Amino acid sequence: MEIDGMDLGLTAREFIYEVPPPFGPNRGPAKFSVTQKPVGPGDMDARSALSELQHMSRVRDKEIENRYEETKDYDAYLRDKSEAVEWVHRASLEYYFQYCVVDWSTTIQSRGVAIDPTPENFVELFMVKDANIQELNERMKADVVGLQKFIHDAQKEADEARIKN
Repeated sequence: MEIDGMDLGLTAREFIYEVPPPFGPNRGPAKFSVTQKPVGPGDMDARSALSELQHMSRVRDKEIENRYEETKDYDAYLRDKSEAVEWVHRASLEYYFQYCVVDWSTTIQSRGVAIDPTPENFVELFMVKDANIQELNERMKADVVGLQKFIHDAQKEADEARIKN
């Protein structure tokens, strides 16, 4: 079966990022490469997983609010909220890896050795609380959104040209 847009070859793309020192070899700059693809409108598994993640986040928030209403322990409330934010961040990274990342590699090092490109290491890398690492995460996500828009626009142009002919 021929599917519109297949001839455009628009699926995943590789993005290469420079990461400033001291994350690379000899505490110098590093490279981070990721091949990623956007979640398409027909990807029901990804949409269902995102919906579940959002639901679980709301449930956790409600549980935290209820616990606070019962105990009025503000310190416990802040601790619970902080843990919930970390849970959402981790779950979002796991979702992103599963549905958007095709492949990745890096020269970012841990204990003097480049990080192995495993799903677990991807998530752990972006859980690191460092401004440069978080900026890399945001750039990467912005690029996949830009890729999705580019694919959509290119498909629309191809469809319009096909209709004219």
